[in-house]
Amino acid sequence: MKKIMMVTVAVLATVAFAQTETVVKMPGIQKIDMENLLDVPVGSTLLDTGIKRVTQEEDVLQIEVPLEWSEKAKCRALRVSHILVDNRRLIILGGLGSNVYPTIAEGAFAMTNEVISAVRKVSDGKAMVVPLQFYKQKGYCEMIFTWKPDPKKNVERELVVRGFATAKRQMAVCTCLHTKGDTLRAGFATPKR
Repeated sequence: MKKIMMVTVAVLATVAFAQTETVVKMPGIQKIDMENLLDVPVGSTLLDTGIKRVTQEEDVLQIEVPLEWSEKAKCRALRVSHILVDNRRLIILGGLGSNVYPTIAEGAFAMTNEVISAVRKVSDGKAMVVPLQFYKQKGYCEMIFTWKPDPKKNVERELVVRGFATAKRQMAVCTCLHTKGDTLRAGFATPKR
């Protein structure tokens, strides 16, 4: 698989779901908790039924998740906004999350408290973290977490968390969960100032 910069392909899931359901049954896999990005079953197979492929040339499909499915998320930055799927094998490669907080302080709190708490819980306190770094020229701050979801396997998950301050003094917090070492890169688009 060639290197990819988070392909922004809009794909429609043609499976009917209840609007109030927050744990959604995707075709061919177990239930996915759309309120917690860290629970996305990376590596599970998604059956071909219910997926409309845009083109065969795209390596990664990005399936949009309606906001209603994650309205009650404890950490809004970790709500699932997109599921990333391998176009050819239909394997879940990861997920994306995002939220715009009304103030920079609320966004910073989410990054430094809520996300850290959620990662600590899912990794049993064993996650490694690259502490919050500020990249003034690029216009964002970033934290990266890595942990082994299964201690018996040599596979690590990576969660990239980026925060962007907007011109209105709000903070957008974007998250990307995937397997460390895969060809996915967290190529978030920086908002215009």
